[in-house]
Amino acid sequence: MKKLLSFLLTAVMACTLLFTVGCNTKDENTVYVGVLQVATHDALDNARKGFEDTLNAWATANGKKVEFNRQNANGDSQNELTLADSIFSSNPDLVLGIATSSARALVNAAPTSTPVFFTAVTDPASENLVRENSAGTSDMNPVAEQIALIREIKPNAETIGFLYNSSENNSVTQFNLAQDKCEELGLTLLSFPVAQSSDISTVVDSISGVDAVYIPTDNLMAENITLICSILHAKHIPVVAGESGMCEDGEAVVTLGINYYDLGVQTAQMAIKVLNGEANIADLSFEFYNKEPSFFINEQNALTAGLSQSLIDSLKSAHAA
Repeated sequence: MKKLLSFLLTAVMACTLLFTVGCNTKDENTVYVGVLQVATHDALDNARKGFEDTLNAWATANGKKVEFNRQNANGDSQNELTLADSIFSSNPDLVLGIATSSARALVNAAPTSTPVFFTAVTDPASENLVRENSAGTSDMNPVAEQIALIREIKPNAETIGFLYNSSENNSVTQFNLAQDKCEELGLTLLSFPVAQSSDISTVVDSISGVDAVYIPTDNLMAENITLICSILHAKHIPVVAGESGMCEDGEAVVTLGINYYDLGVQTAQMAIKVLNGEANIADLSFEFYNKEPSFFINEQNALTAGLSQSLIDSLKSAHAA
């Protein structure tokens, strides 16, 4: 009986080992990619899509496929930490962090052998995201040009409101850049910080005495852009946004910004260099957006905010490609 039990125990252990090995076996023609995204809004979604489309195209051309493990933290920083650990538990070939907090969660949790790429991060260097096994792209938008754009839609503008998440370092960086440009143009910049989403309505309701409001590439603002613009445009205060994803119907009026899909493509091109063995991730650091900013105006939003059709037509003509 003891011999029989010993035999059965050995058999069970052998089967368990075979099952475990089988589960951890990777298809050599599949690239396993973990993706962590802080929240859902157009800019981040487009960056992810550009990254994924480019990797899929590369894989198809090389007889491979890509399996994505997509995780969304829904704006919860604690959730990001848990999801980062979960992503690495599946032993991915590389990972992508979309936005600063998601990139930070992955960089801090990553084994040194796993390449970590990031995108939609305004200031990777100050956030300590550039390490031996991490690289990516910055979404630093042309703040100075966007502030100057306000003078085009409001030639007599004197005072600008700056609405942002005071807890997001990227937005604070953009505030400082906007302040410099306003001083250069002789504009007064009023700060309207928001610490959490529940405060947005109260803060936006309080905005008055400004000729326009500028909103940077700020995740909290992007998630609540429809609410923000419904309040401001009812006051005939036009909103200039940091990127075109915040200019959908019922949202901001205009931007001169980057294309987040193209930013995702640029990030994937960096990853492909590593996958092809053309570069080591330690040598890549980070890149700024490598295209010219694009002008975008939502005519209906502009009319709702009080801009005339003749001014809209003039803006379109001045910024025609």
